[in-house]
Amino acid sequence: MVRVVTTFTIGLIGLWSFLSTGCSLFTVRPVQEMSETAAAIRAAREVNAFELAPELFRQSQEWFHKARHEYKMKNFTLAKEYSDKARTLAEQAEFDAMQAGATRSG
Repeated sequence: MVRVVTTFTIGLIGLWSFLSTGCSLFTVRPVQEMSETAAAIRAAREVNAFELAPELFRQSQEWFHKARHEYKMKNFTLAKEYSDKARTLAEQAEFDAMQAGATRSG
């Protein structure tokens, strides 16, 4: 009887450890957010934000790189957070470039 209880307890501890680590089985992949960020960076590139708002554009690319890395590591919460930050920076870079007189190429 003691052996069954011990095995059951170890099993419960193992299950709790597995579920509490934030495993990717229960986390939604931020596919839409990543796609929107990629589109925002492309839009910023179209208005030459890399020349007219270089710091914001560079930061957006760096955060998106971090987001893709976290996505590959299955850290979807961080991937979403970093992707949202990258999208915001890319949109700001695009806006600043447009304010500086940029026009859409294409």
